[in-house]
This record gives sequence, structure tokens and C-alpha cells, in this order.
Amino acid sequence: MKLSLLPPLSLIILAACASAPAGEFPSLARRPAESPAPPAPAPAAPPAADATLTARIAALVDEAHKGDDAFASAVAGAERRVSAASGAAAGSEAWIDAQQALSGIEATRAASVGALASMDSLLVERLDAIAAGKAQGGEAELRAAQAEIGAIVDRQTARMDALKGKLKAG
Repeated sequence: MKLSLLPPLSLIILAACASAPAGEFPSLARRPAESPAPPAPAPAAPPAADATLTARIAALVDEAHKGDDAFASAVAGAERRVSAASGAAAGSEAWIDAQQALSGIEATRAASVGALASMDSLLVERLDAIAAGKAQGGEAELRAAQAEIGAIVDRQTARMDALKGKLKAG
């Protein structure tokens, strides 16, 4: 008996699926919720640094460049002394002379390294002031100057490492 009901019931179900609904079919067009969001407006350019901050930045960059000039002058003499000590035993007169030369050029880096440390401190102070709403702008200028001074210090470090490596290799 159950099998005899299956064909008529399936015909009724198929007929219900095939009948047309009353009214119009929904549109297949994109609904407003499906539209992409409009692009966000470009952020406003940050305000420029004030004159006081610009002067402090310029002074630190100038200090780093002066330190780099002193370093470059000292490196020329130190290179000769390190070359003379190449192959000399540790503790020998030539080796001690080269070590003193390396100490001397390390001391000339103090201005550039100090300028970088001051720039880092200035940047942190400024970011804190911006976050607290006490100041506006200057971050871009500070970061650019920090990168410039950092590049100077990195070059000096690489040169020092090369000289130290040359002295050890000998």
C-alpha cells in the first residue's frame, strides 16, 4: 500500500514546483547592501613642525654631520696605523698604536651617536605630546632626520667594524 501512494504523491510535489507564483519575480540586480563601499577619503596631511622643533632638528642633524666630518678626518690616520699593525702580534707596539687610533676615531663618533640619541629622545617626547594633545605635527620631519642621522652612524659603525676586522685578521 505504501508503494501505491508514492507515484501520485511525487506528481503532486512536482506540480507544485512547476506552478508560477503570482506577481513579479525579484530583480537579479545588485541590491544597495551588495554595492561596494565608496573609497575612504585620503587622510589629511599632518601639520608641519613648528619653528622651534625645526630648529632643534636642524641643530641635531648639523651636529651629526660635524661628527661625521671629524670621524672621516680621523679614519684616514687610523687606517694607516691599522695597516701598519696588520700581522703584528697582539700587545706589540704597532698593535697598541692601532688600538689607540681605533679608540680615537671611536671618540670622534660621540657627536653623531649623541645626536642620534638626542633625536630619538626628541621623537619620543614629540609623539607623547601628540598623543596627549599638547602638540601637533613634526613627526614626519623627526623621522626623516632620525633616518638621516641613523644612516651616518651606521656608516661609521661599518667603517669601525672593517678596521677592527682588519686588525684582527693580521
